[in-house]
Amino acid sequence: MRFGSTSGEVAVPERRRYRSPLGVGCGRFGRLAGLFRLAIWSFILCVVAGEFWPAKAVAANGFGEEQELRIRSVIGAQLEAFRAGDADKAFSYAAPAIRAKFETPSKFLSMVQKYYPAVYSSRTSEFVKLTEIEGIWIQGVIISDEQGGAWFAQYPMELQSDGRWLINGCIVTALGDQAL
Repeated sequence: MRFGSTSGEVAVPERRRYRSPLGVGCGRFGRLAGLFRLAIWSFILCVVAGEFWPAKAVAANGFGEEQELRIRSVIGAQLEAFRAGDADKAFSYAAPAIRAKFETPSKFLSMVQKYYPAVYSSRTSEFVKLTEIEGIWIQGVIISDEQGGAWFAQYPMELQSDGRWLINGCIVTALGDQAL
C-alpha cells in the first residue's frame, strides 16, 4: 500500500540503470566486467611501459641481449611463416606441448587463422620489453593487422634442453581504437 494512499496501490520504485564511469552497465556482472577491463588495460599499459612490479627487466636479471635476440628471432620467424602460409615452418617454432595439442602443422595453422587472425596476417610488429614473471619469460609484441588495428600479443617462451627457444602460447588483446 502506498503511504498516504487510500486506493490500495503498492508503490514499486522505478528501477534505474546505473552506468559506471568505465562506461559499462552495472548489472549482475557489469561492475565486475568493468573492473576486469580496467585491470586488463592497466596490465597492458604497465607491461608496455615496463613498469609491472613482479616482472624483472632483462638487463636487471643478467639474462643477456643474445637470449633476447634469439627469442625475438623465433617470434619474428613464426610471424613471417604465418604471412607466407608456411604451416610446417610456423609449427616448428611451437613448444612441444603446443605441437602435441594440435598434432599437425595444418591443424595448427587452421587454429591460428581462425582464432588469431591479427597474428596470422600481421602487417607490422614491434617488440617491447622482454619480462620474466614467475620464472616464465614473456615477450610482448605490438602487432597491426591488415585493417590497421593495433593488438598486443604476449608470447610465453620455453627454453628447450638443446638451448633453443620455442613459443608456448600467445595471448592477444586489442589495443582499442588505436591504429598503426
